[in-house]
Amino acid sequence: MNQPRIGVLAVGTAALLIITFNLGGWYLVSQASGELEREFGRRLRHVGVSASAGLDPDRVERVEEDATAQELLAVQLRDIREELSLDELFLFDRSTRVVVDSHPGREPWTADYVGLQPDLLERAWGGRPGPTRVRYVAGEPFMDAYAPVLDLHGQVRYLLAVEDRQDRLAVFRGFYRTLAAVGLISAIIIGALILVQARIVRGLLEARRRGAEADRLAALSQLGATVAHEIRNPLTSLSASVQVV
Repeated sequence: MNQPRIGVLAVGTAALLIITFNLGGWYLVSQASGELEREFGRRLRHVGVSASAGLDPDRVERVEEDATAQELLAVQLRDIREELSLDELFLFDRSTRVVVDSHPGREPWTADYVGLQPDLLERAWGGRPGPTRVRYVAGEPFMDAYAPVLDLHGQVRYLLAVEDRQDRLAVFRGFYRTLAAVGLISAIIIGALILVQARIVRGLLEARRRGAEADRLAALSQLGATVAHEIRNPLTSLSASVQVV
């Protein structure tokens, strides 16, 4: 095997190892963060379903007309939030207006961000509770779960939103940044290896071309000397014959 082929093989092997390392890192981190996200989602869904089932349908029916019913539901949600160390627990209607908040006394507000994942929202309004995908607020990862809240007639009147910050997922975001930096550095290294190898191959090919040219010139010189010698021998004999005559 000649030197250019050995160099190309070495560079290709190094590039393959670097790419495999990077892809392997992305895969492992993705699998771990995905499993952790699913586990958080299952937990939030369970909390949402349990909390929704514990709400009094009569109070739910009267919550917008009866301040006492609203206050009792708010206290109930606050107790669940504090017991489970959650960030938010609230009821909202189809316009994303918050009807009951787990922070009693807070000014009325609208949870506009719940509409950012309409497919999950519509599924919840259809009676199927479930978690949302992770969203980042000021660099902090949050997850929500929506659970339907039924009135006295068994109809979905509101949705209960369970929201919590998932600090452990922020660690994986740091891993992704690190892997991105490693990937960039790896790409630079691979590019540098390819450039160096290309220069080495060009140099070897040029040296081989010059060697072949030198060999050709030496062969031509040898051929010229042989021809001159062959021509000179007859002339020498002829000169000697002339002198004898």
